[in-house]
Amino acid sequence: MTELRPELLNLINQWELTQNQKKKEKLNEKRDMKTLKISCLQQKMKFNWKRSKFNQNKQYHIKKELKKMELQKKLEKSLDKQNFLQCQKKNNILDGLIQKKSNLEFLLLHVTTYFREQSLMIK
Repeated sequence: MTELRPELLNLINQWELTQNQKKKEKLNEKRDMKTLKISCLQQKMKFNWKRSKFNQNKQYHIKKELKKMELQKKLEKSLDKQNFLQCQKKNNILDGLIQKKSNLEFLLLHVTTYFREQSLMIK
């Protein structure tokens, strides 16, 4: 029996060693999993940050384009208004010239009739 005791002790020690080694492996696996999770989370955060930056940049460009379009519409409206005002001024000038022409024609008619009457009186 005494001979068995050291063998048994040796077996028990080996078994404990294997158990300890298994525990260490499990702890290492857990630690590796935690670091893997952390690195995955970091990658995800980095990706989300890049995506948010991209989205912000995209929103900035969309807002910029909208402002351009609004300014272009305002410019077109102002140009249409200016063209309308210029056409209106030209029409007013033309109306004035036509009015002057008709006044001059009327005056010319009266002058010619006056001179005719005067020439008839002289004869």
